[in-house]
Amino acid sequence: MLAARAGILRLFGEAAHKTGRSAVARAALDKAIAVNRARRAAAPDDPQRLRKLTTSLWYAGVVHRTNQRLAEARAAIAEAVALARAMVARDAADAGAWQMLAITSEVQAQLFADAGDAAGNAAIAAEMLAAHDRLVALAGAAPGARRSRAASLRTQGSNRWNLRDTQGACRAWRDALASYDALAAAGRLSRLDTNNARPEVAGLVRQLCAGASPPWRRIDI
Repeated sequence: MLAARAGILRLFGEAAHKTGRSAVARAALDKAIAVNRARRAAAPDDPQRLRKLTTSLWYAGVVHRTNQRLAEARAAIAEAVALARAMVARDAADAGAWQMLAITSEVQAQLFADAGDAAGNAAIAAEMLAAHDRLVALAGAAPGARRSRAASLRTQGSNRWNLRDTQGACRAWRDALASYDALAAAGRLSRLDTNNARPEVAGLVRQLCAGASPPWRRIDI
């Protein structure tokens, strides 16, 4: 019963966030976290309960960041990353655990960049990419895992750009573009990425990484 309630609350919070009702989303996600905390406390060794708590904290962090509640975002994501690491430590062959580490660390990388912390961003981004590399290996280099890695590199490039690290930004974007190009050459790039992600990254490389670039301005991510 509590598991269903927590799931409904998280989904309701997600829907409220997507429709611009930030206060409603926050309340629903806070309740989902509370329910998932209680469920995990009752069975701390249950991996599904750990996963659900981590997921609710991750999405709460996303919502808080979007609404500029940065202290709350940092707290939620720091806990989510710590729990994801515990999931990986428990079972290094669990793709779901690596996926949680990848998505939680990506948001933490954004938050470090938001705060102007280049070293913090670089450290957690390295962990994020290691998680994606593990996911690619576990998936046998399946296109979906490779596309997810490229998408994270696209975001990390923007993080480094916002930190005024042009070399780091261009390195990440070029890595992402190489992944998209390899998938396209094999006929495995999705239509969405063909029409959106790849042209966007190619444009960033062309406009910002080919020598003289336009005046710096922040990239919203």
